[in-house]
Amino acid sequence: MGHEKKQGQPIPFFQRIFMQKQSNWSIGIFSGPDPFTLRPFHSDMPSLDASHCGADQAKFVADPFLWPHEGRWYLFYEALIKDKGVICVSSSHDLRNWHYGGIALETPSHLSYPFIFALQGNVLMIPEDLASGGVYLYVAKKFPYQWVAVAKLLDGMHADATLFHHGQHWWMLTCPTPYGNDTLQLFYSKNLLSGWEPHPSGWIRQSDPRYARPSGRVFRHQEKLYRLTQNCEPHYGHSVNAFHIQQLDQTHYVEISDPIPILKPSGRGWNRDGMHHADLHQLRPDLWIASVDGQFTLTCRA
Repeated sequence: MGHEKKQGQPIPFFQRIFMQKQSNWSIGIFSGPDPFTLRPFHSDMPSLDASHCGADQAKFVADPFLWPHEGRWYLFYEALIKDKGVICVSSSHDLRNWHYGGIALETPSHLSYPFIFALQGNVLMIPEDLASGGVYLYVAKKFPYQWVAVAKLLDGMHADATLFHHGQHWWMLTCPTPYGNDTLQLFYSKNLLSGWEPHPSGWIRQSDPRYARPSGRVFRHQEKLYRLTQNCEPHYGHSVNAFHIQQLDQTHYVEISDPIPILKPSGRGWNRDGMHHADLHQLRPDLWIASVDGQFTLTCRA
């Protein structure tokens, strides 16, 4: 989840003295016959909340990425523990009952958005680490623990780096304005480990907090490519939309201008006030699953 910027008018100082807002993030598993009609998989309750982390005493859990490995599902996610983001892992054989596995990756700085994928038998991860000044690629020396940084892919601050392979190239979507949530940039390279270049089309989105910041894995449905984006209006982490990428090559990027709704606040319960992430996987032609997160906000006196 990283760092967020509150949208809207500033709250007068005399009000801030007496009130405080706290966002509580939890994780759920959704399913559906396609990526656009997702519903809770087996319960209206979250699959994981902060209490799932037990003695580690997390304040929230968010940014969940699913990965199948040797007959089990593994869920990697951000947990806020001792006021710092770390990457935790839980596992399940049925996507219903989850076993907490502890902290999978921790660095001196705040981590979030553990984008996980595989290549040539290796399980890889790109966590968001804004304070490091770059986008780093990790490999699991012993899954799901013992992650080792093997390459720096980009310099600078990039929120929610999201990779995918298309044609003959690797592609990466990032939000280079992590405190504004309003810019989307595209990079590409033939080599995953090096040679990343900014796409010549420039900013994919600029000054647009509705449709800029990535919010999960790029996916294919019926031979079409879609990117996910979180809507940060009227506030950070409000909802998730998809955009169909019509054309993508070294010189062109074209996407359908109309967003497709994926997730929205339910108006009650654990995801009452917003949903800002989805990691979609197709299990069968008529069955998709997704790890998602949601928030409800408490207003209390300071």
